[in-house]
Amino acid sequence: MTPTQHPMPERDLTMSTEPLRIGILLPTREQAINGAYAAAPLLDFARQAEALGFDSLWAGDSLTARPRLDPLVVLSAAAAATERISVGTAALTPRCATR
Repeated sequence: MTPTQHPMPERDLTMSTEPLRIGILLPTREQAINGAYAAAPLLDFARQAEALGFDSLWAGDSLTARPRLDPLVVLSAAAAATERISVGTAALTPRCATR
């Protein structure tokens, strides 16, 4: 094949004018490893991350790893404890309600 047969699409290689945004993962996995499940240290972590200038907080989930605090609950609490930082799930395991 020659380059003329399959040309590469043109890309704009100029620098973006958007600022770089940096996020950080809440240490919920470490809590699962240590067996110390508590929201207060995670909320302190969230407030400190915001104070340090991070733009977003992330929480993970897993079907195969040790159980951890529910990411939606943790992120809801973190959003209530902070003022401007965005939140998101790094992974979210589907759950079904059972009685």
